[in-house]
Order: sequence, then structure tokens, then C-alpha cells
Amino acid sequence: MLKTLVWLSQQLLPPAFLSYFYFSWKICTFEVGPWFLAEDKPLLGAAYTILPSILIAPITTFYLRLYFLNPSRPPFDCPAVIINKKTPFACLSADEASEIRSKEGWEDEEVERSREEPMVERCYKGKCRGAWKPARARHCSQCGVCRMGFDHHCPFFANCLTAPYVPAFLALLLYTPPTTILLSLPLYPLLLRRASAAYHFACVSDSIKGWWDWPWSWIVAGGPVGRWVGGVVLGWMQLDQMSVGGPGIERLGVGVMVVVGIVLALITSGLAYSTLQTIKKGDLTIDTERRKSYHIARRAASGHYTLFPSEPLPQHIADDLKRFGGPAFYIPNTESEGEGHIVQPKLEMELYDFGETRNWELVMGSKGWGWLLPWRALGKSMPDGQVMQWPIEEEARRKLGQM
Repeated sequence: MLKTLVWLSQQLLPPAFLSYFYFSWKICTFEVGPWFLAEDKPLLGAAYTILPSILIAPITTFYLRLYFLNPSRPPFDCPAVIINKKTPFACLSADEASEIRSKEGWEDEEVERSREEPMVERCYKGKCRGAWKPARARHCSQCGVCRMGFDHHCPFFANCLTAPYVPAFLALLLYTPPTTILLSLPLYPLLLRRASAAYHFACVSDSIKGWWDWPWSWIVAGGPVGRWVGGVVLGWMQLDQMSVGGPGIERLGVGVMVVVGIVLALITSGLAYSTLQTIKKGDLTIDTERRKSYHIARRAASGHYTLFPSEPLPQHIADDLKRFGGPAFYIPNTESEGEGHIVQPKLEMELYDFGETRNWELVMGSKGWGWLLPWRALGKSMPDGQVMQWPIEEEARRKLGQM
């Protein structure tokens, strides 16, 4: 039931956002602009007539790009370079591979002889049906498939974000705050005066007195702050009804549009900052979250052994350590073709951290900020081959070979 509700809410969010973009453009272009012109403010009038189309168009385009995105899915079988063991690749640990071979009916001697023979990980969840799962792929429980270079599943556009499309996502985040601020800033004084008048009217209006006297208003509105907001909304609605010739751009709908814009600006600013920091570290969002989960599991294991040193680790903690600890890797022998060994790198080993500059170039597809241009942000920043076989940092690769 909960999963159905989550899915349904995600399907409703994209139409809601697109409707907001449309009505914001319509109100700014055909109401606010002409109003400023009528008030003898030609610069603001011209700006509000032209700027909404210039600023909202790329945001809407980025959003639609991400909404209709067909994110990277790995092929069913791994490429020949991995089959021939010519490059490092993620695989099951020796114990995991041996367990699978035993279940498949292999003889014990064959299982032991094949311990250093790598077995790539395959996903049997959802729609994957045994498809190959590369190193930086993750299975999305919402979409039911694995995604190469998986960053996160975003409820705002009901789709997965993968590494090749991070530029479009980041461009959307960076375009939104200045757009909402530029389009709403001249309206702040007017709407603040209207909100103040609405509050004072609500405090003295007999028709709204029932709201203040109603005990449930504290709960329905979510506490004292929400209760005051509810009073302002009711007062604003009354003032709109009393306005001679209609409320104009002071109406409640415009106020709501501006408030939603401020909230979007704050959310996208925070997401933009965290995304920038994540890219510079060579991480994807899922890596950061998995690392946090791993450290929580490790602290739980440490606490268990401190309190109960003679008892085995509870299964759920052991499962979390295994789940969030990262995959094993097959490292080919540089001197003998076709030979190599399986290693389990520690999570602290930053396999994909090439330094801020190289990390940025790898994901964004360029050195500077040229990707912010709309026609460049809409494209893929990484080819599928690179996402499938994400390069490992040279020093980390050397350490893996020595393990």
C-alpha cells in the first residue's frame, strides 16, 4: 500500500511542477508586466514581459529532459574485454562465487580450484532477470531495473538520475534560484503589504473569528505558525473578494506562486551545493548514502562485540556490512595474460577519486562551466562504455594489484 502511495505521489509531482512553470510564465508575462507598464514603470514592465520566456523556457526544457529520460541500463552480458579478463572489473567475492557454484552442483574440488576465477555480479531483482551489474550500477527499487552510474531516484521528476545526465540536473538546480528571485523580487513589497493587511483583517473579521476560536486549528494547521498562516490565507481570500474590479496581481494566487518559488529556490540551492561537493569528491549521491550506512553498521558491529564478545554478530548487521561494503574486484596480472586475482578493497580506498579537477571533467564532460549552456547540458556527458567500465584511479589500481 505504501509503495503504491509513493508511486502515485511521484506521478502527480511532474504535472504539478509543469503546471507551476506554465502559470508562473502566464502571470508574469500577461499580468505583472502590463501592470508595471500601467504604473509607469517601463523597465520593469518590459522585463516582466520578456524575461519570463527567456528564464522559464530552459528550466522547463531541463525538467522535461529529465522527466522523459531513458536512464542508462547495462547490457545483459558484460563486454568482451571483461569476459577475456583484460581489465579490472567488479565481481563477486571468492566466497560468494564459491557458494553459487556449490548450489549449482559443482564438485567441491572444482569449486576450490575455481576460487580465483571471477564471477561477475548479476541482478535478479525486478525486471533485470539476471542481467550483468557493473561496478557503479545500482538496482532502483522504484523503477525495478539496474542503472549504470546510478546517482539517485528523484521523486521530483519521477525518474532515475544517472551520471551522464548530471549536467542537466545540475543546470536545472542552478537556473532555478536566480529565475525565481528575479521574477518575484519586485513583487515582494507589494505582496508583503497585502499579507500584513490580510493578517490584520483576519484578526478583526467576524467571519474569520471561528478560525481563531476553533481548537483544532492548532492541529490542522500544524502548530502556532501554521495557524497564523491559515489566518492570513483566510484574510487574503476575503480581501480578494472585497476588491473592486478584482484583486489584480495582489491576489492570493500570485502570493502562493511567489512563496512556492522561494521554497523551490531554497531546495534547489541546497541540492546544487551538495551535488557540486559530491562530484568534486568523485562520488555519486548513492555512494555518500551507502558510506553513511556502512559506518552505522560498523559502529553497530563494534558495539555488539564490546557488549557480547563471545556471541556471533546478528545476521542483520552482518548483512548490512556485506551490502554496503562495496564489491570485490578482479585484478588482471600485468605479466601473465588471462591470470589475475580477486581482492576486496576497503571502503576507505577511494577507487574513483582522481582529484577535484579530473572528477569534474569526468562527470561533467568539460573543464569549465560551458556545460551550463542549455544546448550542451541536455546531452550526455559520458559515453556508455565509460559508465559501464568506470575508470579506477591509478594509485588505487596499483594498491589493488598489491593486495
